[in-house]
Amino acid sequence: MKRILLMYSNGSPSTRHIANLRTLAPDLEPSVAKSEIEALQFAPEAKAIIGQRFLAQVVPIARTLEWVQSSGGGYDHIPFQRLADQGVRLCRFTGPSQVVAQHAVALFLALARGIPGIVAAQGEKKWARDGLWAVLSAPRRALVLGNGSIGARVVTALAALGLEVDVLHGGSNPPEASEANRVHVGNSWMEDLDQIDVVVNCLPLNEGTRGIVSSEVISLLRPGAFFVNVGRFETVDVESLVGALKSGGIAGAALDVFPGRDALSSESSLWNTPNLIISPYVASLYCSRGEDFERFVESQVERWVRGEPLLDLIEPGRQK
Repeated sequence: MKRILLMYSNGSPSTRHIANLRTLAPDLEPSVAKSEIEALQFAPEAKAIIGQRFLAQVVPIARTLEWVQSSGGGYDHIPFQRLADQGVRLCRFTGPSQVVAQHAVALFLALARGIPGIVAAQGEKKWARDGLWAVLSAPRRALVLGNGSIGARVVTALAALGLEVDVLHGGSNPPEASEANRVHVGNSWMEDLDQIDVVVNCLPLNEGTRGIVSSEVISLLRPGAFFVNVGRFETVDVESLVGALKSGGIAGAALDVFPGRDALSSESSLWNTPNLIISPYVASLYCSRGEDFERFVESQVERWVRGEPLLDLIEPGRQK
């Protein structure tokens, strides 16, 4: 028997999904864990785990485990090294990457075109046209931090809008072909920060990226620049970013990521920060994401039972 342990964050894979999985091999047994107790019960016989809801709890007792399929693109919260030490393969789900890229670009355009102020004026029944010509931006050059599945799509979108695009390649492997005008490796991306109109951060969290958008980086941006973060929260010195927004050091910012997964506290100073869009961790959300993930899982399981290479496999030492 090949037991597959399903630990989806909503706890409820569809009946269609379960039925489809059972058709992929006669000895395949999908087991759904809606609680930690159920996860611990099924884990010792699990050959594969789909989802990471109780992963930290079950990995130590999952002695027959071969493969873990994450439901997200990031993996800094997953015990990757322990899995690697046990010879367990880890795959991520990059299906929402295009939606995240679209959301990042939408936030940037909202900032550049003054949409928050226009919407606020509409709520007050004000015709807020006078003076906008002096503050609305026509950005020409962008810097994308991260050239992974999300960053590459942001580069494509910005280039399609006519911007000149720089990108920081943070991976350990040589950079792939890019639509960017310049691909930076190392610290060369910092040399022209005073010429950048918008920075879009798509970086994951690792030893090399923690705090990479530092107070120094923020201070080098020009007053008319914008900053958008759809990467990990810990890659940015948010205190310095807030200071720059309050002092006029940069023109505006948008954040879609915050500490942990909880709602931003009502006591947070971010709520009162001028020219800041707070996007409540929604960049990767869309109405059919669950269905897309189930279809992806089914294709992955089919590859697994046939002994074919798995998609979105995270290689040891991967940094992007």
